Amino acid sequence: MVNKIKTEKKNIILLLLLVQFTILLLPRRITTAPLIFSSPLLLTLFLISTREFYLSRTKLILLSGIVSLSLINIFLNPSIWINVLVSLVTFSGFYIALAEIRSSSLDLFETYRKVLLFTGSALVVIGTYQLVTGGLPYGSFLFFKHGTPDVLKAFYGSGGQRLYLLLLAPAAIFMICRFFYRPNYRNAIAAVVFSVFIALNGHTSGVMIFFVSFLVWGILKLAAALKKMVIPKRNVKVFLFVLLPFLFFFIMAVRHFGGMKYLRSRLIDITTVETRIDYFTDREEELFAGHPLEDKFRISSVDNLKIRTLLRTVLFIPFEQPLGIVIGSGLGTYSSWAQMILSEYYPKEFIFGTHAAERHIPEFLISRTELSERYVMHYFYRNLATQHYSVSVQPWSSWQTIYAEIGFAGMLLLFFLFMFLWRKIYLRPEGNKDLQIVRSFLIVYTFFFLMMGFIDNYYEYPWLTVPYFTALVFYPVRRRESSK
Repeated sequence: MVNKIKTEKKNIILLLLLVQFTILLLPRRITTAPLIFSSPLLLTLFLISTREFYLSRTKLILLSGIVSLSLINIFLNPSIWINVLVSLVTFSGFYIALAEIRSSSLDLFETYRKVLLFTGSALVVIGTYQLVTGGLPYGSFLFFKHGTPDVLKAFYGSGGQRLYLLLLAPAAIFMICRFFYRPNYRNAIAAVVFSVFIALNGHTSGVMIFFVSFLVWGILKLAAALKKMVIPKRNVKVFLFVLLPFLFFFIMAVRHFGGMKYLRSRLIDITTVETRIDYFTDREEELFAGHPLEDKFRISSVDNLKIRTLLRTVLFIPFEQPLGIVIGSGLGTYSSWAQMILSEYYPKEFIFGTHAAERHIPEFLISRTELSERYVMHYFYRNLATQHYSVSVQPWSSWQTIYAEIGFAGMLLLFFLFMFLWRKIYLRPEGNKDLQIVRSFLIVYTFFFLMMGFIDNYYEYPWLTVPYFTALVFYPVRRRESSK
């Protein structure tokens, strides 16, 4: 009877995950947004109701502490209450981190693995359909070719190649890690197929981070092997099989197919709309002229708009608001996606689609702080006017947002929250390949997750946070001796 109940619960949890990941595959519309952003909280509540998971008091206290900093800001500035409220919705993926698994086995992680691979397979099917219906354009196979249109968007519309990558990456990471420990043709084919569709994605910086995550993992594995002075031949063969083809593709694309020109246009702020650039350059000089750190660090000479904004955020804000450096300006008040939604342009862009033909700034203002207007929104309008769409130069990212909106106190609480989540990764499951596969998967996925936080406001995207935090929550905490 006990086994039957356990099987029934596993099936229920499997169904819950299937529903959650299917929701993430829905078209990105204003009508689907409430379901997409509320689903992580509902998933957390349903998982806890199965009694295979419980609400972690430690993580609840840490997350509540971060939110309380914004409540202090509301007390100081009541007008930002709607910013904080919207931000609690856009950061909904973090609610899954509040759950904690009771089991000490990988049985429930197996349900996560099945759903993850199902989602990856669905994205491959959708991507194949898009390539075939698009006439298999030559440029789509050379993702660094200058002028290549965004491809493999699933049902997300223009700009959706980013969401496609966020959902497909964990499936590719898992299969590559699985092949490393269990090298066979089945795992090799799955790893290669998922990775090829990652490479075909139009999100250049995301693709680069995917490769870099494995490069970092490979360096760590090599360092560990050198420390023991033992490098198994099988490991060398696996690394050659997995990494070299990807590196070859990367180098060939960059060197021979206009890649450097494309990378420069994406990673450095270049545009041909000179008359509009002149206006925004003058406006920028007006905003920051005379600041004591502007000339000292020569920030205006930095070409990349994202780096320039990040430097000003880190260096200037302490002078602008001494208390804010401790508690931040409040969630949703600086460069978060919530602030974008509450400002003029983003609502219409979200409703009618990204990169609309008519480029103007509609009067859709709901709430915008002076701090955001000075440091972020000015550049946001600059991107719109110059028709420069690369997220690599957009003037915001999640780590920049975290620094400005929750301050050092919030960052410290967030650090402890992540340390509590990552504690299970520290254990080395010697002799258990299944645990080694999952642990390696979480390590590479964590590198990917952390680096993506520097590209866009991805920590407010359930397409990134839901798969990542679910993987951490479903991985059981084990003692060292239990894995032998």
